[in-house]
Amino acid sequence: MTPTPNTSNNNNNNKTSRRTLFIFLGLVVFIFLVLFIINNKEYSGENTGNTNTTAINGNHISTNPGGSSATSSNNSLNSNNQSTTASKQIQSDMPAEGQALNTQGVEQLQAGQTDAAITSFTQLTAKYTTEPAAFNNLGIAYQAKGDNEQAAAAFEKATQLKPNFADAWFGLGMANSELQKLPQALEALQKAQTLDPNNAKILLHIGIVQHKQKQFNQAIDTYKKALALDPNYAMAAFNMGNSYLATNQIMQAIKAYEQAIAINPQYAKPYVNLGNCYQQMGDSAKAQQNFKKALQLDPTLKAKPLDK
Repeated sequence: MTPTPNTSNNNNNNKTSRRTLFIFLGLVVFIFLVLFIINNKEYSGENTGNTNTTAINGNHISTNPGGSSATSSNNSLNSNNQSTTASKQIQSDMPAEGQALNTQGVEQLQAGQTDAAITSFTQLTAKYTTEPAAFNNLGIAYQAKGDNEQAAAAFEKATQLKPNFADAWFGLGMANSELQKLPQALEALQKAQTLDPNNAKILLHIGIVQHKQKQFNQAIDTYKKALALDPNYAMAAFNMGNSYLATNQIMQAIKAYEQAIAINPQYAKPYVNLGNCYQQMGDSAKAQQNFKKALQLDPTLKAKPLDK
């Protein structure tokens, strides 16, 4: 007897093979889409200017004012996300024990011993409850730790004790900005600016908050004021470019980014956004040139130049 072919098994095997092939192709497509999305992630974010997961398109708003910055009248505002520099200067009539505790906290903070500094300044504020500089230093320590809720509370106490304390108002504005309490941040920063009108850094952060609130034209005007005070403030020019770009003023954005680059040619981020502008204008050659320059300056940028 001639055996009959088992067509049922053959059909099942064919169906299984096709199903396996479809699953494999589906996984390939899924992986491709994930990689595509990662490589095209927008170059955006504010914070704090520490965004490293960046791509070619989009814009970056930084609250980390790199480049040259104006120094406040009392030399207390520095150029990183920490709003002010903790001061060793405190009331001269404070007992030596308090002076020593404050100095200890400042030195701990400078050494990166944030928790120890918080402990020192907390002890200081507990003993000297009416000393605004102690609460300001406590706010700075909390801010260095990234605890903006506690930082805001300490800065607010400092402003209550000393309403004309520009540094404390600035710190309060910075903390509220990080907490996305934008109206409160703007109010505090504007009070700081009223008390310290020649401080370009305060104006920079007012502009950043205005940009966050989509008040782009107001932000542009504020950045212009910062640059009038300090023509070498690269971060102000860079952020002004971002606000111009947000209002689709491409040529003005290009001028602002070029201004930032002229001030600080080693500053990578303006090259990225300048490349974005040229890409929007259809000039792939100039876009690629700027993207490559950005990567040369900062290889950590997760951006890829155009191939063509």
